[in-house]
Amino acid sequence: MKPVNCQQICLRAINPERLVDEDHPVRAIWDLRGRLDLRPFYPGIEAVEGRRERDFSDPWVFIALGLYALSRGALEARRLDEWAQYEPGCKWWLGPGRINYHTLSDFVTEHGAALDALFVQVVQVLMKAGRVDLERVAHDGTKIQAAASRASFKHPRRPAEGRRMAEEHLAALQEQPEGGLRSHPP
Repeated sequence: MKPVNCQQICLRAINPERLVDEDHPVRAIWDLRGRLDLRPFYPGIEAVEGRRERDFSDPWVFIALGLYALSRGALEARRLDEWAQYEPGCKWWLGPGRINYHTLSDFVTEHGAALDALFVQVVQVLMKAGRVDLERVAHDGTKIQAAASRASFKHPRRPAEGRRMAEEHLAALQEQPEGGLRSHPP
């Protein structure tokens, strides 16, 4: 009988494209990129001839990982760092790379206002695509019926109201103790 050796190190080739199915949520999140205004995340990332500095990761990777993590309940940067090392959706984005929790936490801290605005954009895109509606929002387990119907969002002024509702929802999430991506103190 051949014994199992759990201490044995192994190397293997992984094709990240085969880690997730075609209908996996990470692919849908990745497809959002073309529908969002990501300009606030890119200033300050530039190459300067003759200066060597640290490499910058594409901000979209941080954003996409954060959206995916929030959809799966991984709300803390340290937990996301650990989770991303083995979770297939995260490995699909990162391949053999890794983003540590300090880098992720720094990104969230540095771009807090832009991330809030992006959250509102994401909710608007999802509402327009019919993937979510804010007619019924569960807050602390209490269901609250909103005063809008599906048909009312077809009126021209409704997108502005949808944006306002998304902003209010974001503000309510931020007031909750478990409402956002954050890191543990060092």
